[in-house]
Amino acid sequence: MLRALVQRKIRSTKRSFINDELNSKQNTKEWWRTLNRLTKKATHTNASNKQLINGEFLTTQEVADRLNSYYISVGGDAAM
Repeated sequence: MLRALVQRKIRSTKRSFINDELNSKQNTKEWWRTLNRLTKKATHTNASNKQLINGEFLTTQEVADRLNSYYISVGGDAAM
């Protein structure tokens, strides 16, 4: 019962905050910038092609090479 009450209050406060933020912007560019910030939409992506695997940053090609090496060591070369 108390949890539901707190959840309703949180949602209500979020809606109020978002409405206030969006309604306070005068020009369209600023309005969209605020909307993207509130929805956590990144305007620029700085995505790296590297992944953290066992404490080491590897590119997708390095991951593929290591997987291939492992399977070759376990099962031998594929018959062609």
